[in-house]
Amino acid sequence: MILVLLAVAAGGVCDLPEPAPTPDAASARAYLEVGDAELAADSAATALVAYREAVRLDPANQRARSAYLSACVGHHRDALLADGWRLMDAGDCRGAIDAFRQLPGDPAAALYEAICRYQEGDDDEARPLLRTALAAPAYADRARYFLGLIELRDRSGNDAAELFGEVAAAGGPLAERAEVLRSAALRSGRAVVGVSLEPGYDSNVNFTPDNLPGSDDFGVGGELWLSLRPLGLSGPYLRANAYYRRMRQATDNDLGFATAQAGYRLGRGETYAFGDYAYEATTLGGSPLLYAHRLRAGARWQIRRFAFSLVYALRIGTYQTADTSAFSGNAHFLTPEVSYRLPLGSSVALGYSVSRDQTTFVDTSSWEHGPRAAVRWAFRPTLRSGIEGGLFFRSYDAGIQQAPGARFDAIRSLSAYLEQDIDRVTVGLAAGVRNSVSNQAAHTYTRVTATLGATYTLSLF
Repeated sequence: MILVLLAVAAGGVCDLPEPAPTPDAASARAYLEVGDAELAADSAATALVAYREAVRLDPANQRARSAYLSACVGHHRDALLADGWRLMDAGDCRGAIDAFRQLPGDPAAALYEAICRYQEGDDDEARPLLRTALAAPAYADRARYFLGLIELRDRSGNDAAELFGEVAAAGGPLAERAEVLRSAALRSGRAVVGVSLEPGYDSNVNFTPDNLPGSDDFGVGGELWLSLRPLGLSGPYLRANAYYRRMRQATDNDLGFATAQAGYRLGRGETYAFGDYAYEATTLGGSPLLYAHRLRAGARWQIRRFAFSLVYALRIGTYQTADTSAFSGNAHFLTPEVSYRLPLGSSVALGYSVSRDQTTFVDTSSWEHGPRAAVRWAFRPTLRSGIEGGLFFRSYDAGIQQAPGARFDAIRSLSAYLEQDIDRVTVGLAAGVRNSVSNQAAHTYTRVTATLGATYTLSLF
């Protein structure tokens, strides 16, 4: 405590007075007693004057120095808080922390220091500060809110959901946002399982060219998945999922795949880096179609409301059928993106994708690139929608014998969704259209899809 108060004096907030020409320890003790009496009578301003005179008359009196600095800090509390807030607004969290630490035990200072600690990813230091703020009714909701954020980042989904639920029930200014995060927390944890069922319609199951009769059909898809993050958000993670879609008529297009993934994320906040490996097996019509190794590495940088991300992915795939074996090879993907965060989790994102599919044949090797844009909008804490569109250009290295000119496709895609959270269940409606225009008529097609699904998610711990 003495060191903290001396730091206040060194910072110029409460300068120690110039010593008297002639020290007077007896008079200093008298002023110290007056200061104690005035402080006990709730006359802090008078106590501060008495303590200051005691220090002036006897600079070596440690109790007088401590009493003066303590009274001075209390007297200048609002100025110290304002200085910390100014530094926070300027993005100087380290400076703000130093300012708030000059008010030890103060619930407001503890709250805002904890917010800075949270922003810097120092959750262990933030937790006890938030518990200090929690004891003051005026700051309790905000303290619970940030404790919930810490638990959510730590992947303690059930604990986070309970804290956000208390904030939402209080009906304060953070209630709406807390309800959004409570919904997310119910689907988060160190061990999470989920199951979904998704009936839908596909207007062009076989990617039939536009100049031929269509191949529309209905189907039902189901998925089961598991996610493990034993150390929380930052650290190793494991994922596994299995999916199967059964078509009503075109059973030769029944699609299934199973994936196992292991990776590592570095960073608990909005700025992080990650890398992972996955193995995927895909079947079509009940027969093996593709076995693939997938590797990814990427990073994301958050700067206030803006975020910049870059992801590289590699797929090493071996197709298993005679008709598709020529497409076996290595596919590289690079995706930069910039996004802007809006209230309640809404966001706008712009990106550009570049990919290279390298096979052993020039007529199946291709480049693809193009822009994409996405908007996510939250109408209410548990109701949201999104729309995404893209324009991609795919060019093949060489033509085939039947069409010597190198194939070139222009692909336009547009998709939208609407989702409603009901406790641990998410009900969603999605639709999409994809149009490919090629210089080879066999690859010019239009496809429309629509699904209505439900997903149940359970956080095990």
